[in-house]
Amino acid sequence: MNISVFTHTCYSCNKRILDSKDIFCIECFGYLPKTPFSFSDNNIIKDKFKGIISVIMAGSYLYYNKNEQVKELLNQIKYENNTQLATDLGKLMGKEYLEILKNEIDVIIPIPLHTEKYQLRGYNQAELIANGLSEVTGIPVMNHVLKRGKNTISQTKISRENRFQNVNNAFVIQHPEKITQKRILLLDDVITTGATLESAGLKLVENKIKSLSILTLATAFEL
Repeated sequence: MNISVFTHTCYSCNKRILDSKDIFCIECFGYLPKTPFSFSDNNIIKDKFKGIISVIMAGSYLYYNKNEQVKELLNQIKYENNTQLATDLGKLMGKEYLEILKNEIDVIIPIPLHTEKYQLRGYNQAELIANGLSEVTGIPVMNHVLKRGKNTISQTKISRENRFQNVNNAFVIQHPEKITQKRILLLDDVITTGATLESAGLKLVENKIKSLSILTLATAFEL
């Protein structure tokens, strides 16, 4: 009698893998360019906000600027409708940072898309990453507190100098009482200059949160 074994494929190389809990084969997982500075006291992500916002913890999971593997993953979750990959990458980060997040964070808030952009794309990749992170850590996600008040152009299409002006006052807070005295983790898919996270973080801090931490899936290492 033939017994069929359920298999699925690695997100990076499409090699068949047996364990349904894995999203990469052993080789591709080993090649992931993890950053060495996630949530350490002194790291380039946290230092980016020094003197601007009080950030308790900060980090980024992967490098991407010269890594084709990570570039392709980001392309899939942002432009190719691979929503499951976005959620699975959030779960991967949740496993990596489980203990520290459970002890230090009350609420996860993903960087929102403007309504028009959300309707065009059909999903927010940062929200999906946050959902995966929440599934592993048990920390709730709040999607309806931080909103984009203006439809900014893509940060990837403008110069480094103009990115801060582009997102200046781009965010508004709805129902501020929901985040009062909460330890917030602000989450996005990528950090380059930090302009978007800075603008959103400042708006959160204005609304009497207890603390702010920042996490992204990847960094361009342009900080």
